[in-house]
Amino acid sequence: MREPIRPIRTRPRPGRRESSAAWLETVVRTTYAWAARLLGAALFAASACTVATPALAHGELHDQIANMDRQIAAQPQSAALYLRRAEMRRIHREWDAADVDYAKVLALEPKHPEASWLRARAWLEAGKAAVALPELDRYLAQFPDHASARLTRARALATLGSNAQAAADYVLALERLPQAEPDHYLELRNAQQAARMPPSAQLASLEQGLRRLGPVPSLEDAALDVEVRAKQWDAALARLDRQAAVAVRKERWLGFMVRHRPSRSKIGPSNACTR
Repeated sequence: MREPIRPIRTRPRPGRRESSAAWLETVVRTTYAWAARLLGAALFAASACTVATPALAHGELHDQIANMDRQIAAQPQSAALYLRRAEMRRIHREWDAADVDYAKVLALEPKHPEASWLRARAWLEAGKAAVALPELDRYLAQFPDHASARLTRARALATLGSNAQAAADYVLALERLPQAEPDHYLELRNAQQAARMPPSAQLASLEQGLRRLGPVPSLEDAALDVEVRAKQWDAALARLDRQAAVAVRKERWLGFMVRHRPSRSKIGPSNACTR
């Protein structure tokens, strides 16, 4: 059974004095928890509709690999065909078979412009970040503007705990990627948080993603999390207001905010919310 959300009292209990900052913290944290539950329920419902998709894709991919086997048998010197099969096997998580194909590509074309970093990406996905990193270092020394390779190195560095270096690579990769995804900005924020970078840096990254991609819920949620952790209550409440304004079903959200949001006269200046 889902735990009910307790209403926030509108005034301190008799005999107890409570600062407006502490009261406001309770408002934001409770609203944030309620919004997170709502988002979780929506994601659970969405996942129920797509549960059969991976099995279908798995079967189709297996057929494509079999078709590629036949093409390679007819053209055994085609590096392009081996590379295509290597990528299919990577997606299929056939790590050893994929690595054999990447090696074949490099044997046929030692200076292939993509094979070495793609092979390193497969190593990373196979849990071999320490093996992938030197190969990515060599590749980026030769092709420093390759955005996807730099993104892959950022992930390898983050996996190995070099979070400050990972954050720097994420920033450079996002500057060059023609089509960024929300997860890229979330990974950047996670690296910055792990490197103990200030909330202002984390928020700047997330806001950049929101400007580029629009009001993506996962980015808004992450930004709200940063503001709550940093006790930036005014900014957190303003973000909740914006989220409520664009919500598909506003009734419960807006009712909650109207009942429990304090007036500016109660809060005072924004710096009054620090303890």
